[in-house]
Amino acid sequence: MISKSSSNFYTLSLLLFSTLIALISAAPSAHPNNAVIPPEILLEIETIIRASMERQHVPAFGISLVKGDATYAKTYGLRDVESNIPADGNTLFAIGSLSKAFAALVVTRTLRDLHPEMGEAVLDTPIATLAPSFNLTLGDRYRSEQVTFRDLLAHRVCALQELSGLLAQAYEGKDDFYYRYRYAPEECTFRNGMAYSNALIALSGEIVAHMVNTTYEELLTQLLVDLGMTGTTWIRASDDHNNMMHRAVPYIWKEGRLQRYNTELMKLIAPIFGGGGMLSCVNDMVKYIQLYARNGKIGDNQVIPEEVMKWMTTISNNGYSGSTKTMDNPDTTLDISVGYGLALYSGIFDGWRRIGHGGYLPPFQSSFYSYPDLGISIFITSNGPGMLLESEEVKTQIFYLLSGLPRPQEAPKNQPDHTMQHELSFYTGNKFTNPKPTKNSVAKSQVKITLDQAVGSYGSGFNGEMTITLRTNSVGIPQLYWSYGRMAEGWLVQIAPNRFVLTKWASDFWMIYWATGIGFGAVEINFLDIDTLQYSELGLVLSTNFKRGLKLDDLPVIPWQPDSCGSSK
Repeated sequence: MISKSSSNFYTLSLLLFSTLIALISAAPSAHPNNAVIPPEILLEIETIIRASMERQHVPAFGISLVKGDATYAKTYGLRDVESNIPADGNTLFAIGSLSKAFAALVVTRTLRDLHPEMGEAVLDTPIATLAPSFNLTLGDRYRSEQVTFRDLLAHRVCALQELSGLLAQAYEGKDDFYYRYRYAPEECTFRNGMAYSNALIALSGEIVAHMVNTTYEELLTQLLVDLGMTGTTWIRASDDHNNMMHRAVPYIWKEGRLQRYNTELMKLIAPIFGGGGMLSCVNDMVKYIQLYARNGKIGDNQVIPEEVMKWMTTISNNGYSGSTKTMDNPDTTLDISVGYGLALYSGIFDGWRRIGHGGYLPPFQSSFYSYPDLGISIFITSNGPGMLLESEEVKTQIFYLLSGLPRPQEAPKNQPDHTMQHELSFYTGNKFTNPKPTKNSVAKSQVKITLDQAVGSYGSGFNGEMTITLRTNSVGIPQLYWSYGRMAEGWLVQIAPNRFVLTKWASDFWMIYWATGIGFGAVEINFLDIDTLQYSELGLVLSTNFKRGLKLDDLPVIPWQPDSCGSSK
């Protein structure tokens, strides 16, 4: 028989237990366990996407979502406008710098398998020690001997980015590309800043492939097989993009209509595709983004070891940017980047940890965010018409719909993708300049150059070669004609004794600028003396100087003295 006191205790315990269960049920789950995203949520997301596509003239748009155990992938619009071919789950979009995190996964899991006894220390061991037979030569002796995989994957080498030669396609394949990096000048102090580099990320993959006697292509293919991403591939120099299976045709918006983008321009990334040249579809990317929402798992399978996921997402290069609440803007949502992991940005959004990366290979734009503590990942992609100002706002709306969290009462923001600030800094005229590295301004010179004196071939150890010739233009007048790499060429006019500017493109190179919303671009040739020219784009000098007649063979193989210790100690 139960006593009265025991009965009261039992009743009280039951009441407390019931109350606790009710509270737990009412609280938002950190890892939602629902297997399906509610259809009403998906309908709201579709409405947001279609409205944004219409406002921004987007031909095709893709989305991949993860929420707990639920996954979702869908595309909208046309992958080929002229042929009226709709995009589907297998349509391939260029994902740009999202490719970098794939390279980082290849590198980290290969290193873990090679040196399990070292743990994370393998990332901080000099490559010269791990791969002594790989001829890694950088701009000074110290970098060459001490650079690590963490340095390469977290943009800590601090050498000048390879933009000018990259865009113009001035390199003769990947070997030429990597070899020329030894002539890249320092942009910030070694390991004391962030100098974004496509080539050095790609180079990390080439080095680990050398260590296991294979190719980066084979290592990446194996990773994709393990992830179940069977449709994903990469850009090659031999591609006939628009006539290849499943590929989204790229478009720009010009003169009130969509116009096809010259896909030859996409091949700029082919020699170093590990840094930004992958093509993927929403059906594959929904598997990839699960890795970050589920700590290396796809479904119930631990595809990437938790240890490797920790290496990937741990901040390796500090860098604060973003927005916080102020007295003037107390309703601002906390939205900050706190640093860079291994080819991944890490930050905080509305109090939640967030990792991700953006990708921009004009005019394709892609990006993903993952919120590991909520079990949420979001990937979006488009095939034009270029930089989408609503990209960030679209992802923000989707985040609040998936999380069920109340959205702060603040005005929607139309701004470039938060994960893409370093990539877009060049294309947007340095709007998002990283405060650590510095760019050169156009130098002033009093030298006088005639048209005949300007004619010649000019070389840069780092940025390739360009030529200036004297031709007869369409109205029968002699005019200087400039060409650089495979893709950049046009007509020059003299605007000062030593300065020449591009007045008319003779190739589709302008499309790169147009896709990014900055018109036809601006190119200037500034002679510092009769044999030395400075090349500027959009008023910025992003390359080393070009010397008359200079060839790669004219330069020393080792760009520093044997007894030097380099510029960094």
